[in-house]
Amino acid sequence: MRTSIIRLTSACPPALLLAGCGPEHPAPSPPPPPKVAPLVAPAPIPTDWRDRDLTTGEWRWQADSAASSASFGLVGQAPRFTLRCDLARYVVRLSWLTRGGDAAMSAAPPAPHLERQMTIKTTSATEQRLGLVDTQGASFDVVMAATDSLLDRIVHSQGRFMLEVDGGGWLILPLAGDVARAVEDCRI
Repeated sequence: MRTSIIRLTSACPPALLLAGCGPEHPAPSPPPPPKVAPLVAPAPIPTDWRDRDLTTGEWRWQADSAASSASFGLVGQAPRFTLRCDLARYVVRLSWLTRGGDAAMSAAPPAPHLERQMTIKTTSATEQRLGLVDTQGASFDVVMAATDSLLDRIVHSQGRFMLEVDGGGWLILPLAGDVARAVEDCRI
């Protein structure tokens, strides 16, 4: 048997021997198609406002001889909401920026001098106050006495409170000491 292998290899060029040796390899199969992630529907907005995400931003407190205020918004931008104590009149003004800073209110800002209801929700109560859009239509303002018990409910709400304007959107604001300070400054 040894002699037959030697004769075969000497009679055939080595390239032909290698070409015919071994099993045939099938062509490689194409790569599998890329996996497509299933479409995920966005999470529905919770019906209870206390389960919704807070509005993005942070509180800033400031004071001068005429007022003490807590403003909420993104750093470096105009505030979206301000709670301002007018020290001379002992009133608190809730001002919601309606142009330029708040997409929900800017989409359909109320007409100037139009009265609207602002609904203020805390964890202990829901109340409405009548407000007015300023003459340039830039903000929606609600003015209340510094002794209004709704201010106490805002300050003592559990972690958040909500503002909603008829036909204009809503804000869910985190509670901060800045809010309580502005209210208390108005009661001294």
